[in-house]
Amino acid sequence: MTVNLRSPYIKPVLRVLPILTAILLLTAFRWAEYTFLPVVKDFHLTSIERVDNYIIMQGYMRKVRDCRYVGVSAEGTTPSGRVDLPLRFLDSTIINDNATRPQGTQNWGPWKVVIPTVPNINTVVLYSVHSCHLAWETTTELARLPILAAQEGTE
Repeated sequence: MTVNLRSPYIKPVLRVLPILTAILLLTAFRWAEYTFLPVVKDFHLTSIERVDNYIIMQGYMRKVRDCRYVGVSAEGTTPSGRVDLPLRFLDSTIINDNATRPQGTQNWGPWKVVIPTVPNINTVVLYSVHSCHLAWETTTELARLPILAAQEGTE
């Protein structure tokens, strides 16, 4: 089978193919970075306490890549989807503390995450976001915390 490169059907494909290849490679590199090159490893909780409609937690972690800190976020998983949850650093007097930490093992917290009563949150997922290069921001899943709902009629 031979392909006629002068065919009017082949020319558009040959023009678009490099762009599609580049998009595919960038997507693969981003997935590989998320999977194999996290910025934070060994994220451990040493203390977690549920008080009314929030949890307070602290622990230690190991930052393994020298990337600029962008932020930490909390997300609640519900039976019908996901919800962003307010997270506050109790160990900092600055509202949006964007200080970049050095590499190595270090303590974090206490952090406060508000858990709304509606919708019913099953799990809290913590993420960190860092800027390691110009192409995209690197997200690292830090922890998944199952939340036990208070049963109605009990105190």
